Amino acid sequence: MPAKLTASLARQNFSDILSRAEYRGERVIVHRGKKAVAAVVPIEDVELLESLEDEIDMAAAREALTKRSAHDSLGEDEELRKTSSCRIGGGCGPYDSVQASGASPTGKTPARSAATIVRQD
Repeated sequence: MPAKLTASLARQNFSDILSRAEYRGERVIVHRGKKAVAAVVPIEDVELLESLEDEIDMAAAREALTKRSAHDSLGEDEELRKTSSCRIGGGCGPYDSVQASGASPTGKTPARSAATIVRQD
């Protein structure tokens, strides 16, 4: 069971707490009042926790990709493809072309962009 210290005791004994975590692998829970607010743990514990979180994230990403792949193979998002190709190819909406020169329809050069979207009415 991890040791429990108040925040003021933890502050007074911080060097000792670090040594206990580093050399003995001890965990110390720091409390403020009756509420646990922090913990000092060995770095190996943190590395293990991060590794487990990465595995969980990868599993969730794989599952999302699998679902997306199954969804695409069923042809259920044909409308999305049509809408996307309209936007990419131009000619399907009010913003039909992109001028790469940086010149806008008003003749002024935009301050922050290398390309300007031109509205075709």
